[in-house]
Amino acid sequence: MSFDERVELAYAIEYVDVVVAQETYSPLPNVKRIKPDILMESTSHTEEAIKEAKEVMKEIKGEVIVLPYFPSQSSTSIKNKIFVQNGGNNEKKD
Repeated sequence: MSFDERVELAYAIEYVDVVVAQETYSPLPNVKRIKPDILMESTSHTEEAIKEAKEVMKEIKGEVIVLPYFPSQSSTSIKNKIFVQNGGNNEKKD
């Protein structure tokens, strides 16, 4: 998915207040600047990275929620399946 598509998807979630681009792989620079209440992480990240995120969130009185990572669920794979189902037509259907 493109960044714009991901932003649109994230904003469709009722409890999302703001969506921002990350300049680095780590969300921590944005977290320190924005100070969110909740940071969602994945078990695909290292234990050290999750621990660091929890420490930063504790400093700002926030919470880290760690979700399981499902390597078989890929947005690219889903997008490709939709592409094939549309007969190879990459245009959105109404």
